[in-house]
Amino acid sequence: MGGFGATKMAVRHADVFADASVFVGGEEGDANVVNDRLADGTLTRAVAQVVGNLQDTPLLLGASAADADAGGAAASVLYEQLRMLGDEAHVKQYLAGTHEPAIIDLAVPQMVPQWRRAVRPAVPARVRYGFDTSWDFGALTDDGSAWLQDLRPSAGATQGTGSAEALTLPRTLTALTETPSTGGSPADRSIYVLRDSLRHPTGARAVSNALTLSLAGVRSATIDLAALRVDTSRRYCLDITGDSPAAVRLTGLRLSGLAVTGVPAARSGGDLVLQPPAGTTHAVLAPRGVPAGLGTPCPAAAVHASTAVRASTAGPAAPAAGSAESGPASVPGSAGPSTTGTIGTRSSALPTTGLGLLAPVSGAALLALALSLVWRRRA
Repeated sequence: MGGFGATKMAVRHADVFADASVFVGGEEGDANVVNDRLADGTLTRAVAQVVGNLQDTPLLLGASAADADAGGAAASVLYEQLRMLGDEAHVKQYLAGTHEPAIIDLAVPQMVPQWRRAVRPAVPARVRYGFDTSWDFGALTDDGSAWLQDLRPSAGATQGTGSAEALTLPRTLTALTETPSTGGSPADRSIYVLRDSLRHPTGARAVSNALTLSLAGVRSATIDLAALRVDTSRRYCLDITGDSPAAVRLTGLRLSGLAVTGVPAARSGGDLVLQPPAGTTHAVLAPRGVPAGLGTPCPAAAVHASTAVRASTAGPAAPAAGSAESGPASVPGSAGPSTTGTIGTRSSALPTTGLGLLAPVSGAALLALALSLVWRRRA
Protein backbone atom coordinates (compact mmCIF):
# COMPACT_ATOMS: atom_id res chain seq x y z
CA MET A 1 0.00 0.00 0.00
CA GLY A 2 2.81 2.35 0.82
CA GLY A 3 2.79 5.88 2.18
CA PHE A 4 0.68 7.21 -0.68
CA GLY A 5 -1.92 4.49 -0.08
CA ALA A 6 -1.91 5.11 3.67
CA THR A 7 -2.56 8.81 3.05
CA LYS A 8 -5.48 8.12 0.74
CA MET A 9 -7.04 5.48 2.97
CA ALA A 10 -6.96 7.83 5.94
CA VAL A 11 -8.37 10.73 3.89
CA ARG A 12 -11.17 8.73 2.31
CA HIS A 13 -12.14 6.68 5.37
CA ALA A 14 -11.54 8.87 8.40
CA ASP A 15 -14.46 7.15 10.15
CA VAL A 16 -12.65 3.80 9.93
CA PHE A 17 -9.13 4.71 11.05
CA ALA A 18 -8.13 6.34 14.32
CA ASP A 19 -4.81 7.70 13.06
CA ALA A 20 -2.19 7.22 10.36
CA SER A 21 1.58 7.25 9.99
CA VAL A 22 2.99 7.96 6.56
CA PHE A 23 6.65 7.43 5.70
CA VAL A 24 8.27 8.85 2.59
CA GLY A 25 4.89 9.31 0.95
CA GLY A 26 6.29 11.46 -1.84
CA GLU A 27 2.96 11.76 -3.62
CA GLU A 28 1.07 12.68 -0.46
CA GLY A 29 1.13 16.22 -1.84
CA ASP A 30 -1.51 15.06 -4.33
CA ALA A 31 -4.09 13.37 -2.13
CA ASN A 32 -6.77 13.83 -4.80
CA VAL A 33 -5.97 11.16 -7.39
CA VAL A 34 -7.88 9.42 -10.12
CA ASN A 35 -8.48 5.70 -9.58
CA ASP A 36 -5.33 5.33 -7.49
CA ARG A 37 -3.12 6.61 -10.29
CA LEU A 38 -1.13 9.73 -9.67
CA ALA A 39 -2.61 12.59 -11.67
CA ASP A 40 -0.45 15.15 -13.40
CA GLY A 41 1.24 17.36 -10.87
CA THR A 42 4.49 17.80 -9.03
CA LEU A 43 5.30 16.16 -5.74
CA THR A 44 5.02 19.54 -4.01
CA ARG A 45 1.53 20.17 -5.37
CA ALA A 46 -0.74 21.54 -2.63
CA VAL A 47 -2.81 18.86 -0.96
CA ALA A 48 -6.37 18.74 -2.25
CA GLN A 49 -9.26 20.07 -0.18
CA VAL A 50 -10.10 16.52 0.89
CA VAL A 51 -7.42 16.83 3.55
CA GLY A 52 -10.19 18.44 5.62
CA ASN A 53 -11.56 14.93 6.13
CA LEU A 54 -8.70 14.48 8.60
CA GLN A 55 -9.89 17.22 10.97
CA ASP A 56 -9.93 14.74 13.87
CA THR A 57 -7.44 12.13 12.64
CA PRO A 58 -3.86 12.50 13.93
CA LEU A 59 -1.10 12.05 11.35
CA LEU A 60 2.61 11.34 11.66
CA LEU A 61 4.61 12.17 8.53
CA GLY A 62 8.12 10.96 7.89
CA ALA A 63 10.39 12.19 5.10
CA SER A 64 14.04 11.98 4.08
CA ALA A 65 16.35 14.49 2.48
CA ALA A 66 17.24 12.16 -0.41
CA ASP A 67 13.92 10.71 -1.50
CA ALA A 68 10.97 11.29 -3.83
CA ASP A 69 9.74 14.04 -1.52
CA ALA A 70 13.10 15.76 -1.35
CA GLY A 71 13.61 17.36 2.02
CA GLY A 72 10.02 16.59 3.00
CA ALA A 73 8.54 19.47 0.98
CA ALA A 74 5.17 17.74 0.38
CA ALA A 75 5.09 16.38 3.93
CA SER A 76 5.58 19.91 5.26
CA VAL A 77 2.68 21.21 3.16
CA LEU A 78 0.38 18.49 4.50
CA TYR A 79 1.59 19.11 8.05
CA GLU A 80 0.79 22.83 7.82
CA GLN A 81 -2.66 22.14 6.39
CA LEU A 82 -3.40 19.76 9.25
CA ARG A 83 -2.32 22.47 11.68
CA MET A 84 -4.72 24.90 9.98
CA LEU A 85 -7.49 22.39 10.72
CA GLY A 86 -6.43 22.31 14.36
CA ASP A 87 -5.57 18.63 14.06
CA GLU A 88 -2.81 16.77 15.86
CA ALA A 89 0.08 16.40 13.43
CA HIS A 90 3.76 15.48 13.44
CA VAL A 91 6.46 15.71 10.79
CA LYS A 92 9.85 14.04 11.20
CA GLN A 93 12.46 14.94 8.60
CA TYR A 94 15.59 12.80 8.36
CA LEU A 95 18.40 15.06 7.24
CA ALA A 96 20.66 12.27 5.98
CA GLY A 97 18.11 9.58 5.14
CA THR A 98 17.04 7.99 1.88
CA HIS A 99 14.11 5.80 0.82
CA GLU A 100 14.80 3.07 3.38
CA PRO A 101 12.89 0.99 5.95
CA ALA A 102 15.15 2.21 8.76
CA ILE A 103 13.18 5.44 9.05
CA ILE A 104 10.14 3.42 10.20
CA ASP A 105 12.15 1.77 12.97
CA LEU A 106 13.48 5.14 14.04
CA ALA A 107 9.96 6.58 14.25
CA VAL A 108 8.63 4.03 16.74
CA PRO A 109 9.08 6.52 19.65
CA GLN A 110 6.67 8.85 17.83
CA MET A 111 4.25 6.25 16.48
CA VAL A 112 3.47 4.43 19.73
CA PRO A 113 2.36 7.50 21.73
CA GLN A 114 0.17 8.61 18.82
CA TRP A 115 -1.49 5.19 18.67
CA ARG A 116 -2.13 5.33 22.42
CA ARG A 117 -3.70 8.78 22.19
CA ALA A 118 -5.99 7.84 19.31
CA VAL A 119 -9.13 7.10 21.31
CA ARG A 120 -12.15 8.56 19.61
CA PRO A 121 -15.84 9.04 20.47
CA ALA A 122 -18.16 6.24 19.37
CA VAL A 123 -20.14 8.86 17.44
CA PRO A 124 -18.25 12.00 16.38
CA ALA A 125 -19.91 15.31 17.12
CA ARG A 126 -18.70 16.73 13.83
CA VAL A 127 -18.10 15.20 10.42
CA ARG A 128 -16.52 16.58 7.27
CA TYR A 129 -16.25 14.71 3.99
CA GLY A 130 -14.83 15.93 0.71
CA PHE A 131 -15.07 13.49 -2.18
CA ASP A 132 -14.58 12.94 -5.89
CA THR A 133 -16.72 10.43 -7.77
CA SER A 134 -13.71 9.51 -9.93
CA TRP A 135 -12.51 7.57 -6.87
CA ASP A 136 -15.39 5.11 -7.18
CA PHE A 137 -14.74 1.51 -8.22
CA GLY A 138 -18.05 -0.12 -9.05
CA ALA A 139 -19.65 -1.08 -5.75
CA LEU A 140 -16.87 0.71 -3.80
CA THR A 141 -18.15 4.26 -3.39
CA ASP A 142 -16.61 6.92 -1.19
CA ASP A 143 -19.63 9.07 -0.40
CA GLY A 144 -19.64 9.95 3.27
CA SER A 145 -18.33 9.48 6.77
CA ALA A 146 -19.95 8.35 10.04
CA TRP A 147 -23.53 9.69 10.16
CA LEU A 148 -23.19 11.95 7.09
CA GLN A 149 -23.67 9.68 4.08
CA ASP A 150 -24.93 9.36 0.49
CA LEU A 151 -23.28 12.60 -0.67
CA ARG A 152 -23.92 13.17 -4.37
CA PRO A 153 -22.27 15.90 -6.44
CA SER A 154 -24.21 18.65 -8.15
CA ALA A 155 -25.21 18.07 -11.77
CA GLY A 156 -22.18 18.09 -14.04
CA ALA A 157 -19.72 18.00 -11.14
CA THR A 158 -17.58 15.21 -9.71
CA GLN A 159 -16.43 16.84 -6.48
CA GLY A 160 -18.24 18.07 -3.40
CA THR A 161 -17.93 18.60 0.33
CA GLY A 162 -20.31 18.12 3.23
CA SER A 163 -19.62 19.37 6.73
CA ALA A 164 -21.95 18.87 9.70
CA GLU A 165 -21.96 19.22 13.47
CA ALA A 166 -24.44 17.61 15.83
CA LEU A 167 -24.82 20.18 18.58
CA THR A 168 -26.72 17.57 20.59
CA LEU A 169 -23.37 15.86 21.22
CA PRO A 170 -20.74 17.45 23.44
CA ARG A 171 -17.37 18.36 21.96
CA THR A 172 -14.24 19.48 23.75
CA LEU A 173 -12.67 22.61 22.27
CA THR A 174 -8.92 22.47 21.76
CA ALA A 175 -5.93 24.52 20.71
CA LEU A 176 -2.61 23.40 19.25
CA THR A 177 0.82 23.71 20.80
CA GLU A 178 3.80 23.10 18.52
CA THR A 179 7.10 21.81 19.89
CA PRO A 180 10.20 21.50 17.68
CA SER A 181 13.04 19.15 18.56
CA THR A 182 16.10 17.51 17.06
CA GLY A 183 17.91 14.23 17.61
CA GLY A 184 19.75 11.33 16.07
CA SER A 185 23.33 11.22 14.86
CA PRO A 186 25.06 12.00 11.54
CA ALA A 187 27.23 8.93 12.11
CA ASP A 188 24.41 6.48 11.40
CA ARG A 189 22.34 8.95 9.33
CA SER A 190 19.59 9.03 11.96
CA ILE A 191 19.82 12.78 12.50
CA TYR A 192 16.39 14.40 12.29
CA VAL A 193 14.28 17.50 12.88
CA LEU A 194 10.86 16.87 14.46
CA ARG A 195 7.84 19.14 14.79
CA ASP A 196 5.02 18.01 17.08
CA SER A 197 1.63 19.75 17.19
CA LEU A 198 -0.53 18.46 20.04
CA ARG A 199 -4.03 19.44 21.10
CA HIS A 200 -4.87 20.64 24.57
CA PRO A 201 -8.39 21.33 25.85
CA THR A 202 -9.60 24.91 26.21
CA GLY A 203 -13.25 24.34 27.14
CA ALA A 204 -16.45 22.74 25.93
CA ARG A 205 -18.75 23.77 23.10
CA ALA A 206 -22.31 24.46 24.27
CA VAL A 207 -24.88 21.71 23.68
CA SER A 208 -28.27 22.34 22.06
CA ASN A 209 -30.99 20.38 20.29
CA ALA A 210 -29.69 21.44 16.89
CA LEU A 211 -27.55 20.55 13.90
CA THR A 212 -25.55 22.58 11.39
CA LEU A 213 -24.89 21.42 7.83
CA SER A 214 -22.83 23.01 5.07
CA LEU A 215 -22.84 21.65 1.52
CA ALA A 216 -20.63 22.70 -1.40
CA GLY A 217 -21.12 21.12 -4.80
CA VAL A 218 -23.59 18.62 -3.31
CA ARG A 219 -27.12 17.96 -4.56
CA SER A 220 -28.17 15.41 -1.92
CA ALA A 221 -27.09 13.96 1.41
CA THR A 222 -28.37 11.70 4.18
CA ILE A 223 -28.04 12.35 7.90
CA ASP A 224 -28.57 9.38 10.22
CA LEU A 225 -29.97 10.81 13.45
CA ALA A 226 -30.14 7.48 15.29
CA ALA A 227 -27.11 8.05 17.55
CA LEU A 228 -27.12 11.84 17.71
CA ARG A 229 -29.27 12.07 20.86
CA VAL A 230 -31.91 14.23 19.22
CA ASP A 231 -34.74 14.99 21.64
CA THR A 232 -37.88 14.68 19.49
CA SER A 233 -40.08 15.91 22.33
CA ARG A 234 -38.58 19.38 21.86
CA ARG A 235 -37.96 21.70 18.96
CA TYR A 236 -35.05 20.58 16.79
CA CYS A 237 -33.23 23.28 14.82
CA LEU A 238 -31.30 22.78 11.59
CA ASP A 239 -29.14 25.46 9.97
CA ILE A 240 -28.31 24.43 6.41
CA THR A 241 -26.00 26.34 4.06
CA GLY A 242 -25.38 25.38 0.46
CA ASP A 243 -24.27 26.79 -2.88
CA SER A 244 -27.17 25.14 -4.72
CA PRO A 245 -30.57 23.57 -3.97
CA ALA A 246 -30.28 20.18 -2.29
CA ALA A 247 -32.24 17.28 -0.85
CA VAL A 248 -31.30 16.38 2.72
CA ARG A 249 -32.74 13.11 4.00
CA LEU A 250 -33.17 12.69 7.75
CA THR A 251 -33.31 9.07 8.82
CA GLY A 252 -32.84 6.91 11.90
CA LEU A 253 -35.64 8.38 14.06
CA ARG A 254 -39.43 8.43 14.05
CA LEU A 255 -40.18 11.90 12.68
CA SER A 256 -43.79 11.40 11.62
CA GLY A 257 -45.13 13.45 14.53
CA LEU A 258 -42.97 16.50 13.83
CA ALA A 259 -44.06 19.54 11.84
CA VAL A 260 -41.46 21.20 9.60
CA THR A 261 -41.15 24.97 9.39
CA GLY A 262 -38.73 27.10 7.38
CA VAL A 263 -37.96 24.72 4.52
CA PRO A 264 -39.94 22.66 1.96
CA ALA A 265 -40.09 19.02 3.03
CA ALA A 266 -41.53 15.70 1.94
CA ARG A 267 -42.17 12.39 3.69
CA SER A 268 -40.49 9.30 2.28
CA GLY A 269 -41.36 6.16 4.19
CA GLY A 270 -40.30 6.89 7.74
CA ASP A 271 -37.77 9.47 6.61
CA LEU A 272 -38.07 13.20 6.18
CA VAL A 273 -36.53 14.86 3.11
CA LEU A 274 -35.74 18.55 3.47
CA GLN A 275 -35.35 20.60 0.30
CA PRO A 276 -33.31 23.69 1.16
CA PRO A 277 -32.62 26.24 -1.59
CA ALA A 278 -29.21 27.77 -2.21
CA GLY A 279 -28.04 30.04 0.59
CA THR A 280 -28.71 29.68 4.30
CA THR A 281 -31.86 27.99 5.57
CA HIS A 282 -33.10 27.92 9.15
CA ALA A 283 -35.52 25.05 9.73
CA VAL A 284 -37.33 23.78 12.81
CA LEU A 285 -38.88 20.39 13.50
CA ALA A 286 -41.44 20.72 16.30
CA PRO A 287 -43.81 18.28 18.01
CA ARG A 288 -47.52 18.84 17.57
CA GLY A 289 -48.76 21.63 19.79
CA VAL A 290 -45.32 23.18 20.23
CA PRO A 291 -44.74 26.52 18.44
CA ALA A 292 -41.98 26.35 15.85
CA GLY A 293 -40.36 29.52 17.14
CA LEU A 294 -38.48 29.98 13.87
CA GLY A 295 -35.46 32.17 14.53
CA THR A 296 -35.39 31.28 18.22
CA PRO A 297 -32.54 28.99 19.37
CA CYS A 298 -33.59 25.47 20.30
CA PRO A 299 -33.14 24.45 23.94
CA ALA A 300 -30.32 22.22 24.97
CA ALA A 301 -30.92 18.50 24.80
CA ALA A 302 -31.08 16.67 28.10
CA VAL A 303 -27.54 15.27 28.27
CA HIS A 304 -26.11 13.75 31.42
CA ALA A 305 -23.23 15.77 32.81
CA SER A 306 -20.86 12.82 32.52
CA THR A 307 -21.08 13.08 28.75
CA ALA A 308 -19.78 16.64 28.64
CA VAL A 309 -16.39 15.55 27.34
CA ARG A 310 -16.83 11.98 26.17
CA ALA A 311 -19.68 10.78 23.97
CA SER A 312 -21.26 7.39 24.71
CA THR A 313 -23.15 5.03 22.46
CA ALA A 314 -26.46 5.89 24.09
CA GLY A 315 -29.44 6.74 21.92
CA PRO A 316 -31.53 9.91 22.08
CA ALA A 317 -31.65 11.53 25.49
CA ALA A 318 -34.75 11.11 27.61
CA PRO A 319 -37.23 14.00 27.48
CA ALA A 320 -36.80 16.60 30.19
CA ALA A 321 -39.34 16.76 32.97
CA GLY A 322 -42.30 19.04 32.50
CA SER A 323 -43.65 20.37 29.24
CA ALA A 324 -42.09 19.68 25.86
CA GLU A 325 -40.44 23.09 26.02
CA SER A 326 -39.37 23.14 29.66
CA GLY A 327 -36.19 25.13 30.22
CA PRO A 328 -32.87 24.20 28.66
CA ALA A 329 -30.49 21.84 30.34
CA SER A 330 -27.07 23.26 29.48
CA VAL A 331 -23.85 21.36 29.48
CA PRO A 332 -20.63 23.41 29.52
CA GLY A 333 -18.98 23.56 26.75
CA SER A 334 0.63 3.92 -10.17
CA ALA A 335 3.89 4.58 -11.16
CA GLY A 336 6.50 6.22 -9.05
CA PRO A 337 8.70 5.42 -6.11
CA SER A 338 7.34 2.91 -3.61
CA THR A 339 6.37 4.30 -0.24
CA THR A 340 5.61 3.00 3.21
CA GLY A 341 2.82 3.82 5.63
CA THR A 342 0.83 2.54 8.56
CA ILE A 343 -2.76 3.11 9.61
CA GLY A 344 -4.28 2.34 12.98
CA THR A 345 -7.85 1.04 12.95
CA ARG A 346 -10.54 3.09 14.65
CA SER A 347 -11.73 1.82 18.00
CA SER A 348 -14.73 -0.47 18.23
CA ALA A 349 -17.42 -0.96 20.87
CA LEU A 350 -15.35 -3.47 22.83
CA PRO A 351 -11.57 -3.57 23.15
CA THR A 352 -10.19 -4.80 19.85
CA THR A 353 -6.82 -5.09 18.23
CA GLY A 354 -5.85 -2.32 15.82
CA LEU A 355 -3.42 -3.43 13.14
CA GLY A 356 -1.08 -1.04 11.42
CA LEU A 357 -0.76 -1.82 7.72
CA LEU A 358 2.79 -1.78 6.37
CA ALA A 359 4.25 -2.12 2.91
CA PRO A 360 6.86 -4.90 2.62
CA VAL A 361 9.95 -3.81 4.52
CA SER A 362 13.06 -5.31 6.00
CA GLY A 363 13.04 -7.65 8.98
CA ALA A 364 14.03 -4.79 11.25
CA ALA A 365 10.77 -3.01 10.43
CA LEU A 366 8.79 -5.97 11.77
CA LEU A 367 9.23 -4.31 15.14
CA ALA A 368 6.98 -1.49 13.96
CA LEU A 369 4.42 -4.03 12.80
CA ALA A 370 4.49 -5.86 16.14
CA LEU A 371 4.12 -2.62 18.06
CA SER A 372 1.13 -1.70 15.95
CA LEU A 373 -0.87 -4.38 17.75
CA VAL A 374 -2.22 -2.01 20.35
CA TRP A 375 -5.43 -2.08 22.36
CA ARG A 376 -8.00 0.50 21.38
CA ARG A 377 -11.36 1.23 22.94
CA ARG A 378 -14.27 3.49 22.17
CA ALA A 379 -14.49 6.56 24.37
